Amino acid sequence: MWVCNATAALPPDCDLRQLARIEALVLLCSVVLALLVFLGSSRRYSSSAMVRFILWGAFAVSYPLAAYTIGLMQSTPMHHELFLVWSCFFLFVLASSDTITAYSLADVKSPGIILLNRGLQVIYVTVLLQYYSNVLSAKLKLFVFGVWLVSLGKIALSALSYRQALQSDGLQRDNQLIADYMINQTESSHGGAEEPDTNTNTNPNPNPMLGYNYIVRGEEMDITVTEAPDYIKKIKTNKDDKKDKLVTVERVWQCEGRLLQRSKSRRDLCLSFALFKLLRRRCGNFPLAESGLAKTRNLVLNRLLGQGSTRAFQVIEVELGFLYDLFYTRYPFVCHAVTTTLPHLAMCAIMVTVGVLTLLSPALRHYHPTHHRSIMLYDINLDVVLTMAIIVLVIVLEAYQFVAVLFSDWQKVKVLCRYVLWPSSLQNNPFIEVLLGVLCYCGSGKYWTRKMRQYSIIRHAILGHPVKDWLSGVTRGWLDNLMFNNGKTRSVKLSGDLQDALASALKKSGGVLSDGCASLKGHKFEQMLSLGKACKHATCAHTILIWHIATYICDVKTRARASRAAAGDQQRRHREIALSLSGYCAYLVSSAPELLPDHQYTTQTIAEAVLLDLRLCLHGCTSNEAAVLKLQDTAKLAIRTPSTSAPDSIHVLGVRLAEDLMKIGEAKRWEVLADFWAELMLFVTPADNAMAHVEHLTMGGELITHLWALLTHAGIVQRPSHATQPQSV
Repeated sequence: MWVCNATAALPPDCDLRQLARIEALVLLCSVVLALLVFLGSSRRYSSSAMVRFILWGAFAVSYPLAAYTIGLMQSTPMHHELFLVWSCFFLFVLASSDTITAYSLADVKSPGIILLNRGLQVIYVTVLLQYYSNVLSAKLKLFVFGVWLVSLGKIALSALSYRQALQSDGLQRDNQLIADYMINQTESSHGGAEEPDTNTNTNPNPNPMLGYNYIVRGEEMDITVTEAPDYIKKIKTNKDDKKDKLVTVERVWQCEGRLLQRSKSRRDLCLSFALFKLLRRRCGNFPLAESGLAKTRNLVLNRLLGQGSTRAFQVIEVELGFLYDLFYTRYPFVCHAVTTTLPHLAMCAIMVTVGVLTLLSPALRHYHPTHHRSIMLYDINLDVVLTMAIIVLVIVLEAYQFVAVLFSDWQKVKVLCRYVLWPSSLQNNPFIEVLLGVLCYCGSGKYWTRKMRQYSIIRHAILGHPVKDWLSGVTRGWLDNLMFNNGKTRSVKLSGDLQDALASALKKSGGVLSDGCASLKGHKFEQMLSLGKACKHATCAHTILIWHIATYICDVKTRARASRAAAGDQQRRHREIALSLSGYCAYLVSSAPELLPDHQYTTQTIAEAVLLDLRLCLHGCTSNEAAVLKLQDTAKLAIRTPSTSAPDSIHVLGVRLAEDLMKIGEAKRWEVLADFWAELMLFVTPADNAMAHVEHLTMGGELITHLWALLTHAGIVQRPSHATQPQSV
């Protein structure tokens, strides 16, 4: 409104209204680019749909909006010198957004489109620069050309990064190199003595990572050879050669420098990076040769989980942070092992310097237009104010990205590997060690939400009203698909007790997962012999929904008896674990079926059918207690009239299971349910759906993704069939 008021009283021969439109677009472009830089990495630790929508909109309109604005600058009849300043600074910001280079996997698969857009922006600005070169003052022209040249340098570095991605076809070459290396390591392990299956607590070996030659850095720089008859690439290494540039996990733990010996977190950072290189093979369907080794299982069960679950989950969190950066940011190329980070940091420093000099230059502070009039408001030149605001924004953005790159996990790993490789110059220099310690001390922020989304299919079924129920019957599949996520009402934090329960279930399994029956047998209740049938179903969706309904009914009946106040701490913990995992597994069935091992369409079809059946069954129910009573009546009717009812429907089976569970004492019942859900959560995790997990990294992350990575490093990449599971019932 203030722009319109400022231009309404001006002579009509000056097209200041068009200038106001351009300045409004320039301001909008500034906001969009700032959102891309500041919110680019927030997707990995935010599950907010609003944040994703804002980033999607900013990523989609950034290039078209900038192109339209620059085109409008060129087409206007007025010769505005500051147009060049605005367009050159926009070009630089567009070329230097490191925190987000792709919004989805579709963008990752077509990086050529992004390079084309940036090339077109260069052409637009170059034409505009030539068009206005005669009207610029000498000092202002110097600053504008400086920004333009620095922008070209940033775009050249960006193009080199994308070129590396295109040449390796999504890093397939690097994945192949790691896969061949692990095949060679596996053959060497079979050729020698296998590591004993012992716990680290009783293992006298001072180096717990002895024998774990997982590559951290150096495979890009070492010489590889291809030999007959298998023609697998082999990296020439020599552990006794101090000039060997290959840094492995074992070598990091052997490093005697104080920087690594005094900090487990720095060594674990290198471990996370090595595990990330192993995990990314699953994105390219490369073989996991080490999955059959005993030491692979021991790494997770004894090394990482030997002293609790906290360390294991922290290592996996950082690892998945690397995986997110690989697909959606430019950090992997900025901090590449072969290239140096200095050109990128130098570009940022030069740009900040040029921005500050431009901001302080008299040519800008005392700017007076010569070929046009400016928009004035209370004797303030709004053109100059907008220009200064844009320059300040660019300085802040570049300083932010400079710090982000300098203290990123990628740069830390690069520095720590050099610390291992250069002991004489780095490990014996106190000043260097303090400097590197400060560099590695600063954290990289949050890696994911550490929350579990919750869904209740029964609450979703009773949340309706007569109109919605009628529409559900008429449109059946369409309306339910549209409103299916209405039952996902909340999220709960991932507690330490829940992490410990999952870790305990994994250690008890010994690497052989069970569908829940093993936990039932472990409690040795005769009543539980009938519960084993509830674990044997055709799909995971059947088992999850049956037990989810049974857990919900047990919770409603427990609250109805008003016994929660008298429950002990252990019982409350078991109840929270069971309810959290039950709600999360139901959420996976309803909203993220692609993360489960069965086909996505099969899981979705089952979930929608069960929801419709529950809506018909619970018609008229307005409370949880009324819904439970109605479900019990339906189950009794199904037993009496098996010919007309559906005795094997999921909600009926869930009611029968709840009746069996209610025969157990309350404290023991929640202990049984907590152990069962922890075991089932692990059982439904292994699957060949790596890219689905990568896609969900942009939505705040998922617990099942962390378990999927953890099980992969334990050598558990497939679920056992019912025939190969331990006999439990």
